Amino acid sequence: MRRNHTPKIEKLVMLVWNDDDEAFSELYSITCDRLYNYCRLFMHSETKAMDAVRESYLLAYKNINLLKDPSLFERWLFRIAFQICYDKTMTESYDRYSSLLSPYELDVLPFHEKQIFFLHDYRDLSEVEIANALGITQRYVASTLTNARKHLLAIKSGVV
Repeated sequence: MRRNHTPKIEKLVMLVWNDDDEAFSELYSITCDRLYNYCRLFMHSETKAMDAVRESYLLAYKNINLLKDPSLFERWLFRIAFQICYDKTMTESYDRYSSLLSPYELDVLPFHEKQIFFLHDYRDLSEVEIANALGITQRYVASTLTNARKHLLAIKSGVV
């Protein structure tokens, strides 16, 4: 079971807002393992996952003053990491996937649908693997995949 670091993270974010670089180092130490594991799901390479982690923390550090609620730091950081991993994977795999869906079509999906659809259909993870990795139920993964596919079909057919 994962320890809840939210109150500590909130305090650290507020310290970073006040230019405390050591607080950001501590944020890194609290969140880096989970973020690495998350990036590893997407990147299929330790080196590429570490690059994505480094980029994620660099963007987070540069933009932390844009974060409105310090309790959302981890979610915000993981969204940054998802976008980095997604962009890198789509760039590397453009020829493979371009005939299936355009980047625009995926970008209109809500974040949770895009994330789960991408892990399942682009990274070939099973519903069970996705559920375990994201800490959600397999039923939620299956439901989200169904909804994502419905949305994509509607986009493809011009209904949206």
